[in-house]
Amino acid sequence: MGRTKSEINELKRKVNSLELETSKMKKEIKENTQQIDRLTDAKIIDMLQETNSTYSSRPRYSYEEISNATGKSTGYISNIAKENGLSRRAIKVVSE
Repeated sequence: MGRTKSEINELKRKVNSLELETSKMKKEIKENTQQIDRLTDAKIIDMLQETNSTYSSRPRYSYEEISNATGKSTGYISNIAKENGLSRRAIKVVSE
């Protein structure tokens, strides 16, 4: 009986250790994912600001091209553009 109890306690310690390790890994994954998202957003902003040439104000990349390059949806690209004042559509003023 004493041996079984010590084996159970040892297994419980291993389980606790693994749960702690798993928790740390999940936290690290979350932090890395957030960093990837920040870097992707920065790349999107750079691509939105890029023009064909120094003499042209036309954008170099379409939302579709940026979407394909970054793996984000065109709607997401549009939202990032809007949040950063880079939207390509003129804002409609609603008058009453």
